[in-house]
Amino acid sequence: MNNEAGVYPLVARDEACTAITAAVAAAREGQGSTLLITGEAGMGKTAVVTRALARSDLLPLTAPAYEGHAFPYGPLIEVLRAYGRQRPNHPSTEAPLTRALALLVPDRSITLLDTSSAAPLEALRQALVALARRQPVAIFLDDIQWADHATLELLPALSSSLACESLLIICAFRSDEIARDHPL
Repeated sequence: MNNEAGVYPLVARDEACTAITAAVAAAREGQGSTLLITGEAGMGKTAVVTRALARSDLLPLTAPAYEGHAFPYGPLIEVLRAYGRQRPNHPSTEAPLTRALALLVPDRSITLLDTSSAAPLEALRQALVALARRQPVAIFLDDIQWADHATLELLPALSSSLACESLLIICAFRSDEIARDHPL
């Protein structure tokens, strides 16, 4: 243990670390998956995921949800923006990213996006496929219990459509902060 460097041991987190390590290896081989990590506030979910992803060779894209600030597809839009900040424009990713962001963050003069259509799923799917084909990617959506319903409804379909890509989606949420009727 090297507390001077800010490195602390993760106690009793072997099962979660093993699951993340296996999912990282599968994503590297083109077998995408989605992991849900749950527990009470403060138990170390974020630390476990962050440490596991730091040890991997996947490109980590992190987007938290914020209590009281849910807007349609907010965490997923932030993932695309995070990629844009980390990677310079590249022909294989620029067009899909631009299309997805234009669809998900429409001009204020245009009618709001119909979240019931298949367009958001297809735009995000194409953008994430482009990213994953350029480099294996890990998306970490933290505090997803606060995400908007559009994101929560889209995640299962998005996850299954990316099963054959080098993409890992990890969602962490607080089990003590969700009601029984919550989508999670």
